[in-house]
Amino acid sequence: MTDREIFNETIKEVTSYVKNLLKTKGTEYATKDNPFHNFDRVAAARNQTPQQALLGMLYKHWISIQDIVDFDQDVEIETVHEKIGDAISYLTILLALYERQNTKQP
Repeated sequence: MTDREIFNETIKEVTSYVKNLLKTKGTEYATKDNPFHNFDRVAAARNQTPQQALLGMLYKHWISIQDIVDFDQDVEIETVHEKIGDAISYLTILLALYERQNTKQP
């Protein structure tokens, strides 16, 4: 494969993975009317904003990615896909939280 083909295929795979992950986890960690339920609950319990709560959860994934980069030379590519896809999912939800905040402002 050429570099361009690898790049394009990776985008396709990541987009599909993230879309499926957000749908699956969106039903596990949300209520019928609130896809941000878990972030809202954690925020309330910790006296934080939902964005701050999400960032705390994202750190776990970020450290995992950092460890892969720093220490795991022989890591399976599927593991790298999963970890990066998880982080992209959290960043997507973070963007949606800011969209929600923006639409609720007067």
